[in-house]
Amino acid sequence: MWRLVMLTEECKHVKKVCSGSYWRLLERTLSFNRISTLSAFATFVIVITARPNLSKMWIELGPIPLCLSFSSYYILHCVMGSEACPTWESQIMRQLNGLDHGSALAHSFYNGYLRIILPARGDYAKGLAQRIKDYMKEAKINEDDFPVQKLIVLIPSSGNVFPLLSDEPSQACADPPVQYAEGLQDQLRSRAGIKERVYRGAAYRIKVRRNGKISFLYTIAEGATTVLTLRESCLTGTPEAEHLRKHKADIVANFYRALQKLIDADREIKHLVDLLYYDDEDPTQPDVLSLLTDHLLQASYKKYKNY
Repeated sequence: MWRLVMLTEECKHVKKVCSGSYWRLLERTLSFNRISTLSAFATFVIVITARPNLSKMWIELGPIPLCLSFSSYYILHCVMGSEACPTWESQIMRQLNGLDHGSALAHSFYNGYLRIILPARGDYAKGLAQRIKDYMKEAKINEDDFPVQKLIVLIPSSGNVFPLLSDEPSQACADPPVQYAEGLQDQLRSRAGIKERVYRGAAYRIKVRRNGKISFLYTIAEGATTVLTLRESCLTGTPEAEHLRKHKADIVANFYRALQKLIDADREIKHLVDLLYYDDEDPTQPDVLSLLTDHLLQASYKKYKNY
């Protein structure tokens, strides 16, 4: 009964956690550990072979022995961890109020990266907005061709981020639509014992069709290195790797939600970054380059409409 309640509750998260697959959700919810499986099998065999008459036992033994036996069964159930399954663990993570692994990764990425590279500090290091303006001036790019003057952070549910956007499988053609267009001016900040650590933003040029004509849109985009590191951790042979693999989608989804919440609450940087979360494990969903292109075209259309 408890598993059915969990299954019902988890249905609203099936898209982010199981790529929309209810079968995978069913597997996650109805999986049992080995001890619980053996115990349930033994109980089933006893019930089938002995066929106890509970009403007769209630009359002969009285309520106290039966209640004690049920209490013992409940204690045994808790000791064996019979309620544990990936779905139960996912719900526990969402109840930790920011102490789960995904939220911790979000705070690390937010404070250890975004808060460093995005805002202007008033020192020699420029903020992202000014660095984009300098790049556009130097490359002679007009405002219409750079519709989203923000950092676009790509967050795939699998954590699989290619070294460059031009390395994506959809780019394997004679005339790839996405090209690396050099980077922004390096940002140097001394941090954690390293003098003038280099922070660099990547600019891309994307071929699009607008108003029946081929043109180029420019963007600053990069994958969230935090989820890439998570994926790499899942592929190791450490004792924790298997558990991380089971909950990778949960962790990435929690990372996205927590990071978006942090950004929305920060007036200084929320206009400087967009998060693009997508399910790259579902073959029916568009790939990252299609999503990125649509994001830029929608922004270009809104800007044109406001003129």
